[in-house]
Amino acid sequence: MSSSEFQDLIERLRHLVAQDTSKSDASVGDLEELILTTLLSSELYGLQIVSILEQTTGRRYSTGTVYPALNRLEQKGLIFSTDREENIEERKGARRKYYKISALGGKCVFEAEQIRQKLYQKSWNLAT
Repeated sequence: MSSSEFQDLIERLRHLVAQDTSKSDASVGDLEELILTTLLSSELYGLQIVSILEQTTGRRYSTGTVYPALNRLEQKGLIFSTDREENIEERKGARRKYYKISALGGKCVFEAEQIRQKLYQKSWNLAT
């Protein structure tokens, strides 16, 4: 994702949360924040999320790490999932679970980005 695409996503999030000035009160860890950010642009299934995380960060992620994080995010109301029956013959009847960020999840990402920008500004001010 390019810098301008990321800024476009941030703008969409600003509009999404503009009416609500309360904090999301949802704390997330680093991996959960990466997953939420990955889901900003589209609905994805678990292995797609793992692949994007690995390609983007250069780190290795196991499904045993990512799927529990997805479950935690869903329990917190930051994402939701839907089961889809696609390529039934190819997948031997197994359904694929697709994940999508909720408005609250988007707000959480937006708040984290705002905090990050404030920290960057403070760091630059301390350095000068």
